[in-house]
Amino acid sequence: MIIVHPAVIEQFKALREARLALTEGERLQSQQESLQVLCLVAYGTPRGDQLFAAWEQTHRAANDNMARIEALGARREAANAAYDALPAETQLAWLRQAIPV
Repeated sequence: MIIVHPAVIEQFKALREARLALTEGERLQSQQESLQVLCLVAYGTPRGDQLFAAWEQTHRAANDNMARIEALGARREAANAAYDALPAETQLAWLRQAIPV
């Protein structure tokens, strides 16, 4: 059984979640671009107003997603700092457990 330091696990969790958030960000950006074109086509009509409201909602979701990505980056940096703050002997002991020699 391989035992990994909790800070290293936290780094990888944050990285995985950030990758998922980036994928969501790409989806939101694509949706936003499509809605923007439709808003231009339907400008001045009731449907255009509905499309603009949908675009605003997508824009807010994209901003929230970007804030989430930034928070995950900060979380990963904190985990890096926590691991780096360990004494060298402790880091070496964790590595010896994780990597069979």
